[in-house]
Amino acid sequence: MSRESNGVLGILFPQVAKESLVRNGANTFTETLQSYIAKKLFPEHLTVRGNLVAIDYITEALIRHGTMGRYELFVEPAFMEKAKSFSALRRQHGGEIHVTSVLDIPRGIDRYSLSAFFNPSGNFTQPLALRSNFASKLFPITFLTHGFSLHSMLYDGFLRLLLEGTYSCDSLICTSRASRLAMANILETVADNFNRRFNATLKYPGRLDVIPLCVDTAKFKPQDKVSLRRQLRLPQESIILLYLGYISALKADLLPLLLVFRRLIKDNPNRQLLLLIAGTKDASYGDALEKYVRDCSLSKHVRFIENFSDQTKTALTAAADIFVSPGDSLQESFGLTVIEAMACGIPQVVADWNGYRDTVSHGETGFLVPTYWTKCDSDLSQTGSLLGWEFDHLALSQSVAIDVDLLQSYLQTVVENEQLRQMMSERSRKRAETLFSFSSVVERYEELWRDLSLRAAGLAFTESDTAFAKPRYFESFRNHAGLILGEDSGLSVTSLGREASPQDLTSLLHAKVSGYKTIDPDLVQRTLDALTKVSSSSVRDEAVAGLTLGEFVESLTRVHTVNPDYIRRHVMWLMKHGFIKPVASQVYEVEAY
Repeated sequence: MSRESNGVLGILFPQVAKESLVRNGANTFTETLQSYIAKKLFPEHLTVRGNLVAIDYITEALIRHGTMGRYELFVEPAFMEKAKSFSALRRQHGGEIHVTSVLDIPRGIDRYSLSAFFNPSGNFTQPLALRSNFASKLFPITFLTHGFSLHSMLYDGFLRLLLEGTYSCDSLICTSRASRLAMANILETVADNFNRRFNATLKYPGRLDVIPLCVDTAKFKPQDKVSLRRQLRLPQESIILLYLGYISALKADLLPLLLVFRRLIKDNPNRQLLLLIAGTKDASYGDALEKYVRDCSLSKHVRFIENFSDQTKTALTAAADIFVSPGDSLQESFGLTVIEAMACGIPQVVADWNGYRDTVSHGETGFLVPTYWTKCDSDLSQTGSLLGWEFDHLALSQSVAIDVDLLQSYLQTVVENEQLRQMMSERSRKRAETLFSFSSVVERYEELWRDLSLRAAGLAFTESDTAFAKPRYFESFRNHAGLILGEDSGLSVTSLGREASPQDLTSLLHAKVSGYKTIDPDLVQRTLDALTKVSSSSVRDEAVAGLTLGEFVESLTRVHTVNPDYIRRHVMWLMKHGFIKPVASQVYEVEAY
């Protein structure tokens, strides 16, 4: 299929930590100290999550390898400068990269001529509300889904998705076949429950497509293990097994792995085996693991590594001989570290669980260890609301059993067979380049967007004024004020308004909340100038030549293609600061309490 450069892709740029100390390390002593203190005080908030890394990867992949004619990155104001760093990335296919504040979206999104819209963070409702509220033309919306097993997702995520309004040109992009089936099951269950209770006909009309996560195969690649181990101070002669990820029972219970590793050491007295457990550590669980290691006299064979940068992570992965992960969490929708190891040519021995089942080719790039589960959740239907999602997930993950005998058997096979490791290494690298590289995954995305854009062209776009989640601030809180201006309320420019200079207006605007441009300085000035011009021709100072708020807004809207309420807020801003005032006889008293 041709990949000519065309189309415009909008990306809702998330609040990622691409340049944070957590991922890239500290450069100075002060930064090192700040990072250490912060991690001690707020360990959970400074955990590197796989979904954030995945978001970084796909965003960079699209910008580097995408063939769209233009990319529009919509960013919250506080992240504008960080997002602009993506504009400096070298494009292989040319095209433009624009960084735009999300605060510009209310002025209308049609002007960006989007061919498709992509939200890599998995937030369902934000892009749908964006389209329904600020667009008059239909364009496909696609979401990259991550973990979606939290009990709160049933309402906050999936029910809102069903209620907000989706089309057959929209797609929830799942990263594995198992996740796609889980997504379909949840959507069907939520819709059925809602429809039965409220006699409704909710249904998700969009698509569920499967596209894997991607990895930078130019960064994660086979490297000289001798130099890497020297750099990392790892023993050259050891066969190194690596687990890399969040060290928590909520992510993967490592105790069965340690049990098996203890047996491996006993069965291989003439081999030096070293297990590296690397990642951000849950304090209580990490302490329990370390105690177990000491109690089993494994301290010489197990090393814990935490608080490292991306560069160290890459080096650790490429320096290992075997990647191992006994994943058992419902949150695990893909498993990014597995394909990072694959790209480095490291054989994988992992649980036959969710995304791992798609990424690892059993017997070719590594081994999939059988997992067992049974229906045992009837008493967990409400515990998430009472005790939090962690309780549910811990209870459920502890009910997932990995076949420890086969785990040991597969590890033993790879440990003792250097020729097999080399064969798996070569096949792993080839598989990573073919299926999970930036360019191959981007090609699948662009093929999907072309298909969805063609489908959108044949659909009617129905604008809705009754969106269930659309707040009605004025109608709800009108009794907060004592007086209300109506469309027939007259306006008057005060002496302060006639004497105001552009500098006076600018100084007031700069004193507002930093980063949020709720008031446009140019529109403020134009509004005041227009009111002053009309007022100067008025016989009476009290009224503006009979011009009402509604008439003035209508006249200004014809000149400036913005929402009329956006102009009304500028009129009220001028009133807030004493530059204009209403005609006293033409305002309405709010009903008494």
